[in-house]
Amino acid sequence: MFGAVPAYLEKVNPAHTIFQNIEHLIIDKGSFFYNEVEYILREELREPQNYFVILRAIAQGKRKLSAIVNDTGFEKSKVSRYLDILINLGYVQKEIPVTEKYPEKSKLGLYKIHDKYFTFWFKYIFPNRNRIEIGSTDYVIQSIKNTYEHHLSVLYEDACLQLMRDLMMKGIIRFTSLGKWWLRNEEINIVALDEESNTTYFAECKWSNKKVGTDIYENLVRKSSLVDWHKGKRNNKFLLFSKSGFTPALLDRKSKEDILLIHKDRLCE
Repeated sequence: MFGAVPAYLEKVNPAHTIFQNIEHLIIDKGSFFYNEVEYILREELREPQNYFVILRAIAQGKRKLSAIVNDTGFEKSKVSRYLDILINLGYVQKEIPVTEKYPEKSKLGLYKIHDKYFTFWFKYIFPNRNRIEIGSTDYVIQSIKNTYEHHLSVLYEDACLQLMRDLMMKGIIRFTSLGKWWLRNEEINIVALDEESNTTYFAECKWSNKKVGTDIYENLVRKSSLVDWHKGKRNNKFLLFSKSGFTPALLDRKSKEDILLIHKDRLCE
């Protein structure tokens, strides 16, 4: 939630639950975190309120340009201009499918807030400022609790991207580019390409209390066949990341097929 900013992390009380930290550090109107994002952005931006509306839309899952335009009611040209400024300042990233040959010309861009705490603030705090100001903090805490697991499931993909880099540093896999892939209604959480060996790594990330089974693996194999990159000439490898581990049937498949399974942050042998 707080990202990797040392000044943020040292304020977190490890003896408290995450929701107690949220209540004491963020939702308290006199706290450091309550106005931190607004203070930073007002120092950097003219017309900050317009940027706030765009950032709120992204934080709440409106990641396509058309969805941001519809959510904010701003003209497309205005949203594009503001997004360019936010990207140049490092607050927003534009994700392009990793297989795109000319990413700068791609129309498949999805927008994402770079900082974890900014994401949390625009998702939960900014839309509820009026409630917090009049003391309705119980409502805000409950709304966070109701959706926090889904919020974590999105962030888990970022953690898995870092685990992919860790696996490469250990020499377990090798790739030259790393990202996501999507086309129409199909999406693969992580795709890594190795131009030198013509190898493609396809990975699915599951933040769930259920163990990942063979159905998830088989669906990943199906989706991999939709990816055009070096199709018919590449080596396909598959990885599954899971919060809760894997079913016996999938562990059995692993012993017979080329699958890497990662439970939390550990590779299953």
